[in-house]
Amino acid sequence: MVNNKRYTNIRVILDEVTQNELLQDITLEQIVGYVIRFNGIFNIPELYTQKEAKISIKDYRGELPCDLVSVIQVMDKKTGLAMRTISGTFFTPKSVERAFKTQGNVIFTTFKDGEVVVAYNAIPVDEEGYPLILDDEKYKNTLCLYIKQDRYTKY
Repeated sequence: MVNNKRYTNIRVILDEVTQNELLQDITLEQIVGYVIRFNGIFNIPELYTQKEAKISIKDYRGELPCDLVSVIQVMDKKTGLAMRTISGTFFTPKSVERAFKTQGNVIFTTFKDGEVVVAYNAIPVDEEGYPLILDDEKYKNTLCLYIKQDRYTKY
């Protein structure tokens, strides 16, 4: 599959929004918050990229990547087998079956120590860790209007 999505820096939105005199006090961090909320409302699959990460498991747990939006699949690195998702409330770490559960930014496994590979949907980020946005005029214009509408109705 060819990834022909183009992304651009979030600062493009900051520059566009702060051209308005009434919005010149808005910060980059506030723009990040708006982008995250806006993307969450519309849940557009094109906003995300698919990535893989190796995660060390110590004492039945490991830390998930900070750009993770949703887990696609988890593989036990030792066996090369896909792991089952545990969706119930009662999690038993010493189960014979290789399985996992995520909570917040932590993955819990049924084995004490090892390594897993997580395939996941991620927020694309720049070299400074700020989210990238779709380089699409309709998307950018709608995002700017969302920010303006929110700011104008708060004050």
